Amino acid sequence: MEFGLCCKFYKEDIKYRTYTLKSIKKLDIKSARLKVMDVVESNIQALRKSFEYCSMNGIASFRVSSDIIPHFFNMIDLGVILNNDLESIKNSIKNLDTKGLILSMHPGQYVNMGSPISNVVDNSIRSLKEHFFVAENLGIKEINIHIGGAYGDKETAKKRFVENMKSLLSVDELGLITLENDETNYSITDVVEVAKILGIRAVFDIHHQRVYEMRSDTQNGLEELFLLARDTWKGYGYQRVHISSPKYGFTSFKESKSHSDYINFVDLPQWIFKYDDVHMDVEAKAKECAIKKLRDDILAHGFFI
Repeated sequence: MEFGLCCKFYKEDIKYRTYTLKSIKKLDIKSARLKVMDVVESNIQALRKSFEYCSMNGIASFRVSSDIIPHFFNMIDLGVILNNDLESIKNSIKNLDTKGLILSMHPGQYVNMGSPISNVVDNSIRSLKEHFFVAENLGIKEINIHIGGAYGDKETAKKRFVENMKSLLSVDELGLITLENDETNYSITDVVEVAKILGIRAVFDIHHQRVYEMRSDTQNGLEELFLLARDTWKGYGYQRVHISSPKYGFTSFKESKSHSDYINFVDLPQWIFKYDDVHMDVEAKAKECAIKKLRDDILAHGFFI
């Protein structure tokens, strides 16, 4: 089993910077450009340090933040980022040594390709295009999203999602997308169904599935569901899985959604150790410290990784 670090750090002195759209709009174009490029170059250097940290600490996957270039298209629309700036950013990203890491990205909740509202879909495409820019220049092979809302008719929403994905993304763009189950609308069974129609991969989030089943009449074995998702990763040489622990334990649907600082070892199914090609993203607030603690706990319980 390999571990994945998600975006940021808890104690390491590796920081990513940002700015607000409001603050940029207050500046003249020259000052805005200097500010934006300073932040972007700082974030690219933070990426370099992130890759070096992962390499030195045996972490095989890293999730790249969606905010390497904050408000990406807004900066272009405002004339703050110009073609020369884009070329400079491309070159800086391409020159990074990724240390052989498997890289991914995870756009936010506002990417909703199954929405019945055209403006929401347009904005979703806009966000995905920002991610594709970074992915293309950094060699990222996974951009992970959710199916989104059900809108009172889950089957229709799934069909609409499939239609939008096929019609609005190129074949190469679609090939970068992975789909993750959520705790409210779409179980891993739903996600695998959609993923297979689109010919893409399904990411199994163990925490989300356990919370989803708190409100479901159907209780499935987690390993059985894991294997459903695993089937979509054939030929890739690894499988992406997410693990997190609920802050207040698995008590109720409402209380079990939020993430804890660390992973509770009992929330990690023991059968997972049979599959040594799993790359498990640790979605815990303590970030790199949570990975270290989980490794220590695994070894203390007699398992090898």
